[in-house]
Amino acid sequence: MKRVIPLIGVLFIVATVSAQAPSGYVTWVDKETGLTTFVPKGYKQIPLPPTESVDRAKIIAKTVPRELKRLRARPTIKVFLFKWTDGAGTTPTDPNEKPKPETDIPTTIREMMEKSKEIKSFDDFKKKKLSQFEVEAVKGQEGVYELRMKRVPLDYEAAPSGWLVIKRQGAAAYGVYSLTWKPHQRTMKRLTTKVARYLKLPEGEKASAAKNKIEKQLDRLYRNKKYRHLEHRKKVRRNLARGWKAADTENYILVYHTKNTKLINRIAKNIEGVRSYYETIFPPAREVTAVSIVRICANITEYYAYGGPRGSGGFWHSGNEELVLFDYMQTTLDAERNRQRLKTKVFDRDALLVLYHEAFHQYIYYAVGEVAPHDWFNEGHGDFFSGAVLTSNGKKVTKIRPSWWRIHPAKDQMEKNKGRIALKDLLTAERRDYYGARVSDFYAAGWSFVYFMRNSKVVAKHEQWSGLLDLYFNTLKEEYQKAVKRFGPEEEDEEEEEQRGSGVVITRFGSKQMAQREAKEKAIKKMMEDLDVVSLDDEWEKFIKKLRDPWPERRDRRRR
Repeated sequence: MKRVIPLIGVLFIVATVSAQAPSGYVTWVDKETGLTTFVPKGYKQIPLPPTESVDRAKIIAKTVPRELKRLRARPTIKVFLFKWTDGAGTTPTDPNEKPKPETDIPTTIREMMEKSKEIKSFDDFKKKKLSQFEVEAVKGQEGVYELRMKRVPLDYEAAPSGWLVIKRQGAAAYGVYSLTWKPHQRTMKRLTTKVARYLKLPEGEKASAAKNKIEKQLDRLYRNKKYRHLEHRKKVRRNLARGWKAADTENYILVYHTKNTKLINRIAKNIEGVRSYYETIFPPAREVTAVSIVRICANITEYYAYGGPRGSGGFWHSGNEELVLFDYMQTTLDAERNRQRLKTKVFDRDALLVLYHEAFHQYIYYAVGEVAPHDWFNEGHGDFFSGAVLTSNGKKVTKIRPSWWRIHPAKDQMEKNKGRIALKDLLTAERRDYYGARVSDFYAAGWSFVYFMRNSKVVAKHEQWSGLLDLYFNTLKEEYQKAVKRFGPEEEDEEEEEQRGSGVVITRFGSKQMAQREAKEKAIKKMMEDLDVVSLDDEWEKFIKKLRDPWPERRDRRRR
């Protein structure tokens, strides 16, 4: 593994807002666009997804405003700062000139997401950012709009509402929009208009000077560093939210909002070591060159605010090319500080467990060719690798232990028939079933089957069983490459693309989805061909029953 860039944030010296910050406000600067303003101290900045380009900042209230405390729900007050460019370079300067056909057709999920979020006009903005609201101009106040729900709930006071302020500078549109609830509407207007009043977009020499200073600092940071995709890494650093820091490894860039440097250093070392282990077991269809973001939120509250699914411990988002988890230790400390009772205390090893699991999803996605395998294979191996034990320098995996999140429900399935899932049902489960009402049962079964297949001496000696996992994986890789060539549309000339317009985007991306579906169907069919599923199921049950439990004291504590 190449040396990690020191785990400190880049200190950017940029032009700040010329006026002094009002009482209760602090300076905010967007290093990507140069936007500057003041934001209230009572709000904290939440990072935006890497595919977001119009919203430049998202800040949420740290506490519930006085006017909303009587509401049963605990509403989150949000303020967004944004910028877009009208037309985005696609509008002809000559009214008689025909629009040029699109050439930047998405070929990946990330590209599709980025394209779907593009905004080129005020109508685009309302449609993509404020679709649930009526946007009504405020009389006598240029650029100020009130946001009202199109469908007002029965409880009128619980209806979301907000404000929008737009400024113009040439083709650039920038401003602030806020989302709150009816009782807080007046207070929110004062805050929104105040932030917008100080919002400035530098132009000319000032804009160039500020941007050049930032770029020079980034160039110095990466000088003599032989990392791939430097422009991508620089963009990630430019878009860091307030208080967040970054660190680079060979195949990842870590962004984090925790003071637990011990955890960050372990992640930086171990993620490269466990990735090398993935490669030995699952040789990729082609070299994996993508550089993914690993985002470590300060605690579970921040993780949810960023968009983490409720009940999850972390996730891999293929569109954002990002692994997201949180500091489990800090979450426990926060809960204890607030005198909240937790069923199970969690530690740094929980964060590493999630890291190894989600990093596998990222690796296998690219190893196959941007397609995820069946859920039992994907989630089962994710949980399998979550038991990885590495050397102190993080360079080598020494062994794979049982998953301490899955072993107990897996044993309950086999020893008590509690939540038992038949092997045939596991292997053929559709996504809606795997992540449905019995998601915990499927996760436990997926892990225990993969662990059994990779550790059973009976399986190792069996001529057919011993090769099943490799057979599935290799068939998936081969069939996907074949299907992509078959389903992929032929190159079209400009006239055809012009006539079909955005339909080309849908067709090309839809073709890829069809290729994925066909490859998965052929892979599982090949694996189950002439397979005695009943006998394999019986042997699986015997193995899990005999499997030693390293943590018997945790037997009755369940975790999804």
